Amino acid sequence: MKWSFAAVAVALCFTSTAGTTDEIKLTFATNAGPNRSPHPEVSLPWAERINEAGKGLVNVNVVQGFTIVTPQNFYARVQNDVVQIVYGLQGSVGGVFRLSDVVRVPYLVEKGDLGSIAFWRLYKTGLLDADYKDVHPLALGMYPQSAMHLAKQPKSILDLSGLKIVANSKVTGDIIEKLGGTPITILIQETYEALQRRTVDGTITGYPAIIAFKFSEVAPVHVDAQLGGGATMLVMAKKKWQELPGALQRLIDENSGEALSRRYGAANDVEWVEAQDFAKAQKNTIIVPTAEQDAAFRRKLEPVADNWVKDNPNGAAVLTKFRELMAQARAESKK
Repeated sequence: MKWSFAAVAVALCFTSTAGTTDEIKLTFATNAGPNRSPHPEVSLPWAERINEAGKGLVNVNVVQGFTIVTPQNFYARVQNDVVQIVYGLQGSVGGVFRLSDVVRVPYLVEKGDLGSIAFWRLYKTGLLDADYKDVHPLALGMYPQSAMHLAKQPKSILDLSGLKIVANSKVTGDIIEKLGGTPITILIQETYEALQRRTVDGTITGYPAIIAFKFSEVAPVHVDAQLGGGATMLVMAKKKWQELPGALQRLIDENSGEALSRRYGAANDVEWVEAQDFAKAQKNTIIVPTAEQDAAFRRKLEPVADNWVKDNPNGAAVLTKFRELMAQARAESKK
């Protein structure tokens, strides 16, 4: 039976008065600075909706900043019940979301909102269950494609020979190698200094990073090729989720899932555009590949998808299904 928002609220009130009188408190750590996107646009309204409908039974307390979680420990903190709901980058959790890393394959996802729909639907197929055995996802948000940010303009945007480029994943490292460069693995927090000292020549990451980490100051040349996506997640530990009353689970799920994922993806799209506009305002150089150059990028990077499939059991099925779901989301958006 499908529960309406009002019906769930009534059920929660009944549960609270007939059974337990203790309000369930859930700490939601945004894992981002105060008022950093996408939290004012998406996370805070979501928490308000849950609190309003679940009044008397549940209270979601949103904690912004890095006082209780950081980009490095947020996954461990939700597993250890330090926080009960957390938002973070999947790529920051090494070795756990291997199949979900399909989102990093270049030329798959153009926009975050449509990518988020397809990614959530991929999760719902069960093909990614091994990645989420310890957490219950409430939303999976995609970023648009990453770009290349360089300290100076290369001789050719298709040839990175002699250049050291920061890679934040194995897939990104493979992209750099296919373009002739040398991938360098360092933390994103260390990248600014490395660029400033010229120990690296550039990085491949999403446009918002040029504001968050001030890369526009030390890597003012941006190449808008489609160099792989990235994903965020809003999750609870599975053990904690299973302890919640069934009516509360239904309330949270009905206000989460695909619709919430799309809202996160749409906020990521807006942030991407704002970051590119910021780069333009800083008089940075933005290189948009010609049709010929774009086709050349595609040819050079085709083996990246093949290598990802080889590296991951059931990778072929995951990649095929994700492509199918992306095509479905694009077709639906045109109706």
